[in-house]
Amino acid sequence: MLNPKSYKLKSVDGYAAMFSFLVMLTVFATLIVAFTAIAVKNIFTARVFSVDVRNTYANEGFIEDAIRRAKDSGLQNVTDGETLSFNDITVTAVLYDEDTVKNYVFSASAGGKFFKREMLTVENADQSSFKIKGWRETQ
Repeated sequence: MLNPKSYKLKSVDGYAAMFSFLVMLTVFATLIVAFTAIAVKNIFTARVFSVDVRNTYANEGFIEDAIRRAKDSGLQNVTDGETLSFNDITVTAVLYDEDTVKNYVFSASAGGKFFKREMLTVENADQSSFKIKGWRETQ
């Protein structure tokens, strides 16, 4: 016959297994959080890069249009406050005149958030001796 005392559960056994389980759970949770953070960061970076590229092309397209208008006397020059919009990108031109030199500041925004700004400086914008003095990204 079996001894009933041999089937008694001991209250001190199982702590090593429970501790090992908690350690492994902590390690796996840490790995999951780390990989999730990396993935979210990369998704955010890709979205910002995509908007930045669209803003750059919109800005530079408007700048090229301003150059074409300044060279062709039959077209009206870009005016202060003129905007160019397509999809969710809006580019606004601000004009600063200094005698024969004109500074155009083109600010592009996507979805109402500012992302890109470029400046075009031209000399003799209203004459046949049109000259680009500068084209740069500003802060």
